[in-house]
Amino acid sequence: MFDVKEMLSAFVKDKKRLAGVLVLTVMFVAAMIAVNIVSVKEITVKDVCLWADTETTAVYKTKQSKISEFFKENNIIVNEGDRVDMSENQALTDGCEIVLARGTKITIETAKESTDIFTTEPTVEAALLQAGIAVGELDEITPSRDSRIVPDSVINIAKIEVLEICENQEIPFKTVSQKDSSMTVGKMKTINEGVNGVKEVYYTVTLKDGYQIGKEYKGESVITEPVTKTVAVGTKAVAREYNISPVATQASSGTLLTSRGESYRYKAVYTMKATAYDTLPSSNGGSSRTATGIQLKPGVVAVDPRVIPLGSRVYVESVDGGGNWSYGYAIAGDTGGAIKGNRIDLCFSTTAEARRFGVRQATVYVLE
Repeated sequence: MFDVKEMLSAFVKDKKRLAGVLVLTVMFVAAMIAVNIVSVKEITVKDVCLWADTETTAVYKTKQSKISEFFKENNIIVNEGDRVDMSENQALTDGCEIVLARGTKITIETAKESTDIFTTEPTVEAALLQAGIAVGELDEITPSRDSRIVPDSVINIAKIEVLEICENQEIPFKTVSQKDSSMTVGKMKTINEGVNGVKEVYYTVTLKDGYQIGKEYKGESVITEPVTKTVAVGTKAVAREYNISPVATQASSGTLLTSRGESYRYKAVYTMKATAYDTLPSSNGGSSRTATGIQLKPGVVAVDPRVIPLGSRVYVESVDGGGNWSYGYAIAGDTGGAIKGNRIDLCFSTTAEARRFGVRQATVYVLE
């Protein structure tokens, strides 16, 4: 007879053994499925170099889950300045695409500093934008913004600024003379003082790295008008008749303001008969030099040395204060047989000029 108790005990043992086998089988199958899932990942890598205009594509199979481990497994080197479009901790999935953009070093130079950066961009402008370097529309960039990047490029940036400025400037007053017949020749009197005016002048100033390289006038506006200075000038001639003695011909000293706007100090003034001669040797005894040995030329006059010493500086003009004519500044450097007493002979370049002058009344100032 069978022992029922033993049979039940054996059945329980067999049932436990069967359950253990089933658990192990399930675990083995799950592990195999997991291994199969990891092993089928297919990854595409695009290796792009924009500045060199190159691109290669490769497909890899990997069991790795991290990009860093994947690169190491496939000997894909990422250099300084290269950019990967996935983060290091991002999980790899089957069929994903990785873009690896290759970078190169360039140098940015400004007036203040020189900086090395890496860029993956193909043009100068794009590289500056990628680096976060702000440039203005007027800034000068060398090479030009659309130039292609090459390794170790040096990009110079000059900052250009255009400023509107305003300057206050003086307006010089003018001086006008006013003839006064109540005062003798050579006398002057200020009727009213001149005052400078003020104006605002507008400019556009261009600066390059802080230094001015251009300034363009834009306009102006008068703030204060200048006040003209008015000077009364005596025109009353001092008529004198001269014998030969120069002592009798001396006049008071003073300051001469000429019709040309020149100012001279004088020590004597005479009213004389003025004639003219030319520089031709045939008109001067066969010589082109004066009695004192200097070259005959306009600005040399012949005088009576007993009235005006030779070598004196003189100023000759019409008796109305230069209103009619003015010979101007001259040197008393010549004499003449007919030049006696109150006579003066003025040298001109040509015979025609001398003839046109003829004979006239003149005021002669002997200058200090």
